[in-house]
Amino acid sequence: MLNPSTHLLIIEDDKGRKEYTLEESVYFDQEWSPTPEPAPLRTPKMKPMAKAPLQKAESTPNRLQIVSASGLNQDAIARLTQRLQSIQLSPNVNGFLVFEFYISKRLVQQLTINQKASSVKDQTVIEAIRRSLLTWHSPQATVDKVCLVIGIQP
Repeated sequence: MLNPSTHLLIIEDDKGRKEYTLEESVYFDQEWSPTPEPAPLRTPKMKPMAKAPLQKAESTPNRLQIVSASGLNQDAIARLTQRLQSIQLSPNVNGFLVFEFYISKRLVQQLTINQKASSVKDQTVIEAIRRSLLTWHSPQATVDKVCLVIGIQP
């Protein structure tokens, strides 16, 4: 832990606590060495903050995937996939959604859903994905037309 107001580096491990002072002229992006002796090279063990035992989070596979995204590069697809996978989906929803839009100044514009090509009819899910798309900032500044096919597995 580094306390910038006092220029003090505190390292705690199973052997105890060590404090190192930093010289006033030290910048954080330059190399420095603590005084009087260097810090140990091994990583200190982390101590839990709460006394209650930690619960394991259930790992669920990502049900939502981008099947295709014409017009988007791999970086944009990866970022959009990560964003869309954070949406909480009802367990009984599955199928495909097809959206069309363009990107201008890194923002989604004129977003429409192709109702005929989409098999998901749950308006809550459609609206959640639509809101997420409309607030997404694309790494690509401009794309003339994007046809996005999203698959939701059961």
